[in-house]
Amino acid sequence: MKLTRLHLFLILIVLFALGLFIAQIKQRRAGRPAPMSAPPAETHKTHPPIVIPQQQKVSQKQPGTDIQKLALRSRKTIAIAGEYWKIARQQGRDISKGQAILKRAKSEHKNTAYQLAIDLAKQSIEEFKSAKKTGASYTVRRGDCLWNIAKMKKHYGRGSMWVKIWRANEEKIPDFDLILPKQVLFIPAVKKGLTKETAGGKNGRQG
Repeated sequence: MKLTRLHLFLILIVLFALGLFIAQIKQRRAGRPAPMSAPPAETHKTHPPIVIPQQQKVSQKQPGTDIQKLALRSRKTIAIAGEYWKIARQQGRDISKGQAILKRAKSEHKNTAYQLAIDLAKQSIEEFKSAKKTGASYTVRRGDCLWNIAKMKKHYGRGSMWVKIWRANEEKIPDFDLILPKQVLFIPAVKKGLTKETAGGKNGRQG
């Protein structure tokens, strides 16, 4: 079969149409948006630890610190009141009222009522300082000594109680071996059952 001009013309038309078709397909593919890739998986982020400023830490601990300081003040004030109790007792003062207040202060301290305990302890100190002396006075005579004065029946009836007389008059007689005639000494009253005070032995004798 011979190819005529008509056949060649038809073949060219077919090839041209095929070329256009292929070109359109490529153009469409080129115009399509690229497929979206899947978003990267979110990794678990670890947050840095929260740092509390130093000043904030101090403020958080402040309430506990204040309570500790108050408890310490309460303990110290009660201890001081105890020393005043000893002094007042040695001086022969009436310690009954102050002692009752001090006992209550100790009880409030145990109950953690520290401020109330401080106030009561201070009140007991004032009571001990202002308490009146309970006892009698004695004028020293020639030849007297604290031992003999304490041994008198109208006083304690025991020479070993000379220490109590000396402590009650320590401002007048700083040296217990030296007392002078006509000195007026205070003889503290001793409650029943309290006469077993520490004896001074024969060191309290003045010759």
